[in-house]
Amino acid sequence: MKEILVLIDFEDPTESVAAYAITLAQAFQARCWLLHVASPDPEFVGYEPGPQYIRDHRATELKNEHRQLEGLKAQLQEKNIPCEILLIQGYPAQIIQQEIKKRDIELVVMGHHRRITLREWIVGSVGKEVLRDSPVPLFIIPVDSAS
Repeated sequence: MKEILVLIDFEDPTESVAAYAITLAQAFQARCWLLHVASPDPEFVGYEPGPQYIRDHRATELKNEHRQLEGLKAQLQEKNIPCEILLIQGYPAQIIQQEIKKRDIELVVMGHHRRITLREWIVGSVGKEVLRDSPVPLFIIPVDSAS
């Protein structure tokens, strides 16, 4: 096992996911790909790229997410784990599947909240989609959320 995809959502499980990724990468002498799928840009009816203040706010969010990924990457590199970051906008389950195939991923590490929100009950969750559609093994860290 040489390629591990680590799913990062910047919520409660991020630190637990990173800790397990470090342990697994060291055990298998694997490279980690830290993937955060950012929400797609909002679409505005009647506007080409959207109002400037929305674009500026979105750019700031993406810069902050990238900075957080760089911090996680540094943690892994301190442990001599080869690591790359991926910050991709799109629909999470679709992007995750694309990256698994594109990078010959052999294991996916992800956190999963134990609580179920109304939205998840009605339309499902990214975690369930990944679980249902993954062509590779998943290492799922159950996380109790404060909310």
